[in-house]
Amino acid sequence: MVLTEEDGRTGFFDGGAAAASRAASAAFFRTAPVAVVTAGSGPHLAAAGEDAARLGIPLLQVDDAAGEDPAARDGLRAELDRLETTSVLTYGTPDAGWEPVLGNRELTDDAGALPDFAAP
Repeated sequence: MVLTEEDGRTGFFDGGAAAASRAASAAFFRTAPVAVVTAGSGPHLAAAGEDAARLGIPLLQVDDAAGEDPAARDGLRAELDRLETTSVLTYGTPDAGWEPVLGNRELTDDAGALPDFAAP
């Protein structure tokens, strides 16, 4: 995966979608009050990517939609904590196993319902 930010920085990421999305987030965002989390692919991923780009916020993808992999849960939680994320826009809604990771944050599947925020 290769991402280029408007200021010309380019990042190269490998290791699966979840790991690559966390690495991209860490490379391009210091903080983000809102983030997109998707467990989907195809149309869910496309819609999530469009909203993340339009809103200027990180897109974090999870490989384990059931939330059964402790490393996946810990990696997502750690990145949301690092970003100081308080609201999460979900796509391809993660299964109940993700609630402990996302539960202390405001969750919505509607971009129009997000609180007002300044893009990072």
